[in-house]
Amino acid sequence: MKIITQTASTILIVISLAFQSIAGTTSYSVIDLGSMVTPTAINNKGQVVGYKTTDDGHKHAFLYENQLLTDLGTFGGTDSEALGINESGYIVGNYSNNDYKQAFQLYNAQFTDLFIAAGMIEATGINDHNVIIGSIANVPDMGENHVILYDNGSVTDLSAEGERQGIVYPGIKGSPRGINNLGQAILFQVPCGSWECEHSYLYSQGTFTRLFPFNATDINDVGQVVGSGIVAWVHIDGFIYQEGEMTRINDFGGSYNYPTALNNLGQVIGTAQSPLDFILHPYIYYNGIMTDLNTLLPASSGWNIEEVRDINDKGQIIGSGLLNGERHAFIFSPLVQTVRIDIRPSDPDNEIKLRTNGKLTVAIFGSAVFDATAINPESVTLAGADVQRVGKGDKYLCAIEDVNGDGIEDFICHIYIDQIIVEPGASSQLLELEAETFAGQKIRGEDRVYLISKQI
Repeated sequence: MKIITQTASTILIVISLAFQSIAGTTSYSVIDLGSMVTPTAINNKGQVVGYKTTDDGHKHAFLYENQLLTDLGTFGGTDSEALGINESGYIVGNYSNNDYKQAFQLYNAQFTDLFIAAGMIEATGINDHNVIIGSIANVPDMGENHVILYDNGSVTDLSAEGERQGIVYPGIKGSPRGINNLGQAILFQVPCGSWECEHSYLYSQGTFTRLFPFNATDINDVGQVVGSGIVAWVHIDGFIYQEGEMTRINDFGGSYNYPTALNNLGQVIGTAQSPLDFILHPYIYYNGIMTDLNTLLPASSGWNIEEVRDINDKGQIIGSGLLNGERHAFIFSPLVQTVRIDIRPSDPDNEIKLRTNGKLTVAIFGSAVFDATAINPESVTLAGADVQRVGKGDKYLCAIEDVNGDGIEDFICHIYIDQIIVEPGASSQLLELEAETFAGQKIRGEDRVYLISKQI
């Protein structure tokens, strides 16, 4: 364990502005990707892929990075669209000549025709191990698409394997929906030809789980699957599925909720109807809180966000909307980065006794997109409470260690329990942590605790 011994009087970077409370949400900055642009995927480096519609109505795949949108061409066809990108910059998608569609992979200008390599007619996603999810045309049945995984020349036919196990409906077109870094994948079918009998399947380590009625749209590296399902006539709700449990996503009180993507923090984006105007509003959902993204826009930005497509682990969101009345695509970047925290990491009950002189352990997890060792311990607060100091001195009771055993160092600190601000009479509360790195990057995290009043 590496102990932090920095004192309050020897701060490396002086913070001259008070840390502003963000009350569970944060403001965003907006990058305009231009008109006639449809973004489809974003990785943790902020690289965006999608397609741009030309003046003559054709589609051209693009890559956006370093403030530059590059036309990737059509690879000898009339149209192309990029649909997925991994952390190494491998891009997958489709290209076509009129109605004839083929899949491709592109990396550092090196083009691979996946139709020639594996018979793939579409490639919709790729994980960080370069395993691609897509589909092939099952020639004997004519028109029945099989969902497959393609791994460096090796093909796993998920539809055929699911049919063999008696889980996936035979003879029904399958649609590839997502793959994570664990190799788990989701596919989708409509066996009766109607939205009333939508089926999705989770493939994991050779076995299938049928999710019904559920239209799965994305899966993260924790194994959470997000999508929508019918709960009543003309009423569609959003759900998060994990390990056999469906958790309903709060909505705005309307009849429709369509989640589109989620990241490894469990932040979900989508659109949901408001009963006030019967319009679908874009949202971000996290820890039970549903927030209309348009309420987080800078004042007088000229934007009206309408559609959201993907979200990365930094919380950056891509989508499209109206900019001063004209349709444009965007990258929505949070000014405060959300990180994962765990209050009392060794205690799953998360119970705390109020008005005691004890200490509360809080872990702030490092990740592929966040260096927890860069946190300034002086800046850390939890629901208004400060970090505990060593004795009566000016050293902070914090440490660096790998709490969850993922090989990435985490930040642990101890908080004064008697300083925590809670709602009067509450039995549980979502506590918000706020902090900064030494470089001035603001961060936030949330975890729910269960409150026990001190007996008098």
